[in-house]
Amino acid sequence: MKDLTPAEMEIQMAFPDMMKMTVEFEVVFSKKEVEEKGREIATSLQTYLLRYEHHARSATFYFSEEAKNIVINMKEGQKVELVQRDVAGNIIPGLYKTGTLDGLNEVVYVGYISGDACVKVNFNGSIDMYAIYCLNFGNQHPLNKQEQKGGKA
Repeated sequence: MKDLTPAEMEIQMAFPDMMKMTVEFEVVFSKKEVEEKGREIATSLQTYLLRYEHHARSATFYFSEEAKNIVINMKEGQKVELVQRDVAGNIIPGLYKTGTLDGLNEVVYVGYISGDACVKVNFNGSIDMYAIYCLNFGNQHPLNKQEQKGGKA
């Protein structure tokens, strides 16, 4: 994880298969056009666009095949965990909480906010958008693993 920005470390920890690609364009594209280019690239690579950053005629895209599988299988009401980490990769237990995906007619929509692929999550009535790479979509949370190893007999 050497030479990664904090955002890149966050994505890498959530999706170890993260691929980073920097592209130079001949013209300046709008934010929406850069997003569309990123989605086109993701489709051609058979992966998913997790994040994009752009400045003038260049853009950096972050992709993950594992994220594609998660997005394809998202269901309204599915339990997710918000996992906050520091830049060294440690989970901050006080900021770990469980919520449910909020959708419409069992369809969960992914939107891009500030370049991050985000979904709407309901945490006990508090609904907001969260980046996919900040959420855990299964029971593989490290705190759960520790509880399963230790526990009472």
